[in-house]
Amino acid sequence: MKKYRLDLSVAVVVFIIALLERIRITYEYAWIFAEPVKFVQGDDGHYFAIMMSLLEHEVFGIEGVPTAYRMPFFPLFGAFWHWLLGPEPYVILPVLLVLGAFIPVGTYLLARYFINPLSSFIVSCLMIFDKDMVVYSMLYMTEILFCFCVLWGMLAFGQVQQTLRWPWAVITGLLFGCATLTRANFGPFVFVVLLWFIWLGRARSQAAREGRGEGLARPANPHPPAREGRGAASPHPPAYLKSAITHAVIIGAIVGAMWLPWVIRNYLVFEAFIPFTTQGGSAYYGIYHDQVANQPFGIKYGLWQNLTPPVSDAILQDSVALDRVQRELARNWIQEHRYEAAVLALMQVFQLWAPFSENPLAMIIYTLIGLPALAIFALRDKHPMLISWLILAFMMSAMALASVGVARYAYPLRPVLALTTFMLFQEVAQHISKRRGMLAIRDT
Repeated sequence: MKKYRLDLSVAVVVFIIALLERIRITYEYAWIFAEPVKFVQGDDGHYFAIMMSLLEHEVFGIEGVPTAYRMPFFPLFGAFWHWLLGPEPYVILPVLLVLGAFIPVGTYLLARYFINPLSSFIVSCLMIFDKDMVVYSMLYMTEILFCFCVLWGMLAFGQVQQTLRWPWAVITGLLFGCATLTRANFGPFVFVVLLWFIWLGRARSQAAREGRGEGLARPANPHPPAREGRGAASPHPPAYLKSAITHAVIIGAIVGAMWLPWVIRNYLVFEAFIPFTTQGGSAYYGIYHDQVANQPFGIKYGLWQNLTPPVSDAILQDSVALDRVQRELARNWIQEHRYEAAVLALMQVFQLWAPFSENPLAMIIYTLIGLPALAIFALRDKHPMLISWLILAFMMSAMALASVGVARYAYPLRPVLALTTFMLFQEVAQHISKRRGMLAIRDT
């Protein structure tokens, strides 16, 4: 009980420090909130317009005109808080800052699965003072809400893996559903990770029958914290597969139940099957185009551009028709420029993981160290939680390869990459210490 109280106390301290840091940064960016109010990302102004349309016209769209260009959860989330606090831009800033402050808290709890409280606090500090995460806590962008849903959803999913209890599956489904309705690229991950979870249940059942124990997970930390296994109520070993299927169905059913109304709404409004958004055409056409391919090759080669196709005004005003035309133009260009298209596709993965222009330090911590460390620890230790995060990293890379890659799309992985970076340094330090100890003994 004392250890749980310690974790709670540290989590509260992390939250307070994170919130104060975000409040401090808002004063550095006070020019954004000064009159006239500014939207600095392009997308943020569009999200705000949808929120106002929901409040003023009760229509998910722009000034009462329906749209499916954005996923619905963030506009609905923002519209709810604007309904409570008022329609002025940035009036919901305190809500966004608080939401952002919960990400370092979740990072601390994630780290506690593997390392001690002090080390976990150090890892959380990387999220507290991550300038990218702090700045996006102030903007009308999906990044912080998406990171929150993904991080806390993965924490709940970790509890499903450990305890096989249905309440955790329900919480996981709700958070995964919110994440899917915030960013379309999260949906495929849910499908893949649930298939892996069923396979994990099958492997555990088989291992139990063969007398090899019930767990595939070996803690990365040789002295796992008391948190690990807390409240475990695992079924009889041979029942792992059945239980895994049951919990996967619960999670998948909740995600599907949350996603289906959006699909039905789009069909009723646009008379077309739109599973996610009408933004895909713009994403493809803004990459697979002569104007992008003919740029000088460099670290920014292949960046998406907002290009308008040569079509009639009627098509430009019809988001569904425009989406189809842009997809068709992009497909035709790919067929005619297969080599250039392959290079552009690979550059999307590069742009996802290489935020040179945005934050070189993040490039070093998260991509050059944290990402390889995640793969090493997940594959070596076979810890289910780390494997889940590795699957997420793989799926995000695959989605970037198939569509568009932007550095901020990888922000949800920063908590676990901060953790694996620390774990790698810790393991190297322990190895050096042991080696020095052995040399000292030999010299004596």
